[in-house]
Amino acid sequence: AHFQVINIASALISSNVTDTTVGNVIIRNGGRLKLDDTQSLTVNGDWTNGATFLADPGSVIAFAGTNAATVRGSSAFANLVCVVPGKRLDFQANSTNSVSDGLTLMGSSGNLIDLNSTAGGTYWYLTALAGATQNVSYVAVEDSNASGGDGIGAASSSNVAHNVNWFFGGATITWTGSAGTNWGAAGSWDLGRVPFDLDTNIVIPDVANDPTLDTNRALNATVRVYPGAVLNLDGHNLTFNSNVVMQGTLAAQGFETVTFRRDTDFGGGLFSAASSTVAIAGAAAQRLNLNGQTFRTLRVQNTAGTITFTNGFQAQEFNCSTGPVQLVFGASSTYEVTNLWLYGVSNNPIAMQSTTNGQRWNLNVRGWHHVRYADVKDSDASGGEELYAVDSNNGGNNSNWVFDAWAAWNGSASSDFAAPANWTPAGAPGPATLAVVDGNYLNAPT
Repeated sequence: AHFQVINIASALISSNVTDTTVGNVIIRNGGRLKLDDTQSLTVNGDWTNGATFLADPGSVIAFAGTNAATVRGSSAFANLVCVVPGKRLDFQANSTNSVSDGLTLMGSSGNLIDLNSTAGGTYWYLTALAGATQNVSYVAVEDSNASGGDGIGAASSSNVAHNVNWFFGGATITWTGSAGTNWGAAGSWDLGRVPFDLDTNIVIPDVANDPTLDTNRALNATVRVYPGAVLNLDGHNLTFNSNVVMQGTLAAQGFETVTFRRDTDFGGGLFSAASSTVAIAGAAAQRLNLNGQTFRTLRVQNTAGTITFTNGFQAQEFNCSTGPVQLVFGASSTYEVTNLWLYGVSNNPIAMQSTTNGQRWNLNVRGWHHVRYADVKDSDASGGEELYAVDSNNGGNNSNWVFDAWAAWNGSASSDFAAPANWTPAGAPGPATLAVVDGNYLNAPT
């Protein structure tokens, strides 16, 4: 079916709409089409915007079907997607389309997605707004001008002719600061463009103008910040998808989130934490030299591999509640934590051990703590509070840890505090019983 919004009509694609796959889309004569947060519309035909199109954050316009399609008018998409190998998309000459969240154009080897102008030799404009994610590969591009936004990197693709701010291979790119401190200023990079997803290395030396993020950014390249250089977050979140060598300073100013997905080395570097959160969130083993840095909140979100903290750190809060994971701490290193939250999974606990079997690592907790479903070995906690570990295993050679049996509230039968079935193991706690009520229950006790 075709989809038309005309004559000052208004249409909203929300979660209540069940049929979100259409043929042609035509918005004209004062019509208004809005795509609600995170909603998707799949278009098997042409797209014609002659009136108003509004795309909420997270929404997706996806071109499907093997037939050629034409994109007419200028539209501001949140996410623009085409993953049909061999499909042809013709964009109206002189039109300007933009993406704010992400651009995904993925063909296949021998079946490139063909991106063209409706008038050969005349530009069609595509603006990837600052920070929009890019997944572009196996495309053939002609007559496209992307100069209004971030450069667009296309892997395994064809630069047919007459393209601006498209790049068909990655490189090492170095910050110069020649045009000021704005990360998004092309003139402040030695290649005359902003880093994009295909780049292999981002180098930030000590220059007069240190870089300041202009928006939330995700960096796929290995990042090296040299001594004396400062990378300022300025209220924006930053995700490192590859290795990080931080010999300079990474500076937060507020409540930013910094995410490390690969190995990270702060040897010789500094972290200015402010009120930020640092997430360790890779999908494989990670090795981190945090070099005694101080963190506001340090959170482990990686559940796919071993996380090794090669030496000490300080954290106002250290949090790991992602389920089964192995945490390895540097032998003889000291980890200073104000508040500690460790919550594994029954029968699959968080494993905590030393880099050297039998040699202790030091954990000093000064504030509150909650540890449940952990398997702890070679840990000396004598420099701080005595640590009570619920439903946990004493792997041996631990000091100032208590692994006594606890009664844990489960609330499975009712809210009656005295009902034996509401406790694990069954039986209401007595005056000398260690009991825990931690939110992991069906009914709150009364």
